[in-house]
Amino acid sequence: MDGAVARLASNATWVAIAPPGLATRVTCISIAKGSVWLGTFGNGLFRYREGVWESYTIDNGLPDNRVADLTSDEDHLYIATSGGGSRVSLDAATPSFENIGAADGPEEPTSAVAVVKDMVWFGTNANGVLGFDRASLSFKKQVTIGDGLSDSRVLSLAADDQFLWVGTGAGGLCRYSPQDGTVVTYNMSTGLADNLVGSVVTNSRIWAGSWTAGATGIGRKGGMGVYRKAEGLASNEVRDIAVDGAYVWFGTAEGVTRFRGEIAETEGGGVPLLYVVIAVVVVLAIASAWVVKRRKPREGAAPAAVKKRPYEVCGGKPTEELCPFCRYNMIRGGKHFCSRYKVPIPFED
Repeated sequence: MDGAVARLASNATWVAIAPPGLATRVTCISIAKGSVWLGTFGNGLFRYREGVWESYTIDNGLPDNRVADLTSDEDHLYIATSGGGSRVSLDAATPSFENIGAADGPEEPTSAVAVVKDMVWFGTNANGVLGFDRASLSFKKQVTIGDGLSDSRVLSLAADDQFLWVGTGAGGLCRYSPQDGTVVTYNMSTGLADNLVGSVVTNSRIWAGSWTAGATGIGRKGGMGVYRKAEGLASNEVRDIAVDGAYVWFGTAEGVTRFRGEIAETEGGGVPLLYVVIAVVVVLAIASAWVVKRRKPREGAAPAAVKKRPYEVCGGKPTEELCPFCRYNMIRGGKHFCSRYKVPIPFED
């Protein structure tokens, strides 16, 4: 089933929901002031409020129909799109989009968004993070490699009371302090699962998801370790992470894992953490079938060739031509396809 989301009902069963007009991949979800917002890759923004679905595209003022990330504060929904950043009032009956233009700062395709105190930060595909005043949305600061960022290609952002956490395409996870401008980098040499960090969230610890190597938990005292399929994760290909009270949810290529437990933090990294997994809920990646059948290869048959994903072909270099939101991302047969390397985009395995 293309263009659908799933909701976990009170009886612990999953219910697929297909909003009218939703015919492409849902990239992000935000819940604020009684509304559910869905960002899509090609169909713009959807809002579910009081039992009614509404959709918004470039025709309504959205910068681009390819929405990469959503977040909110008490007043606004902030939107990262391939055409730049935007925001909309949560109280407006009819949304009016306030877009970031060239006069406000560097006009960049944006890949992620997060709010830290009086600033809203947008990640970009090739030029680090851009900081804007939350009240006026005026441009204040750009943080790049020259400021200590390990990679200028930003895939994900998260915020806590003090820091902006920056997940990069090849440089690991950076902790940026807006107060003093310092940057601390976590990468494979310090115990991170992978130098590509496609998702990051914060609660009592920081969780960083990789597209190939599972997730890393980082304690507030600096201890860290890796959580992979061997520890109960549905797949090592983590696409998104969300926090719900005491639970951490991992969206993967082969289903969803719900985690609740304690971790044994290790100083210096490099040693996998021990997890007490209370519950694992697996939702199969192909919603229409709900069952993935794995066939055993015939005896003597040659193993199937494994196609490299675009970021593997590119070597993870921080350039604007890399997926997931680049000019080579085409749709063929209803699937996202890299027209440069002739392989499926990582999201569509």
